[in-house]
Amino acid sequence: MEGSARWYARFTAAVEAVAGAAGAAGAEVLGSPADIGVLFDKRLCHGVLDRAGVPVPASPTSARRRPRSATGPTYASCCATTGCRARS
Repeated sequence: MEGSARWYARFTAAVEAVAGAAGAAGAEVLGSPADIGVLFDKRLCHGVLDRAGVPVPASPTSARRRPRSATGPTYASCCATTGCRARS
């Protein structure tokens, strides 16, 4: 099951539940569940890094150099979803 869509859905749901419980208990949650989800999705993570100008190694499961007009998530939409920011 590791690496499957079901594993990923359960993992991200668990991260959200832990973050919610920690926040409700008064803890400061330092990493957003959405950002952690991106880290565990190789294709999405590679896309975010590539669009930020960070070189990423070639991967058989990640499009290396898609044209910017290709469909799919953009760096801006990923940041809007996860709350990440490009460094200045």
